[in-house]
Amino acid sequence: DDWLLGDSGSNTLTGGDGADTLEGRGGDDFLYGDDGADTLVANQGSDSAFGGSGDDEFHVSSTLANLPTVIDGGADTDTIEMYDMGAAYDLTDLSDVTDNIEALDISDGTDTILTVTSQDIQNMVDNGDASELTILADSGDTLVLQSGALYEGGTATPTTFTAGVSADYTIDDGGQTALIHWVIG
Repeated sequence: DDWLLGDSGSNTLTGGDGADTLEGRGGDDFLYGDDGADTLVANQGSDSAFGGSGDDEFHVSSTLANLPTVIDGGADTDTIEMYDMGAAYDLTDLSDVTDNIEALDISDGTDTILTVTSQDIQNMVDNGDASELTILADSGDTLVLQSGALYEGGTATPTTFTAGVSADYTIDDGGQTALIHWVIG
């Protein structure tokens, strides 16, 4: 179990076996968690973060200027924990640089309107139409679809999102499907 800290330059940090914490800080860093349940802090500069095997957690700023260039969870169940969410966030920019992520934590105490598409979910999870993303949210957070229809709990009739309630939603835009597990914490 190592704790590796970078500096203001561009660093390459590699964990080993065990639950490591890698924090690049400033610069365009490369973070490699390798084996174990690692924490990778990729929230300053254009970082590239790779979890490897184990249930990894990625700490990411919602600020576009600090968005990593790559986040790859690797094997097992991996989570992105977002910071500085603000009033609204479109998931597209993050989903375009993300693979093998199964959970997104936006429960930072700020009421946020999260805009998603089925393509966003498929990009993040990387499992085609079988992609399932768990979103951990605050009771004041809201889910908005950019396109397509929202179905709750496997029903055949489109539904509307209900704030403050945990539910499973299927997104279908006519060509792609994805499942969201919306969990209020």
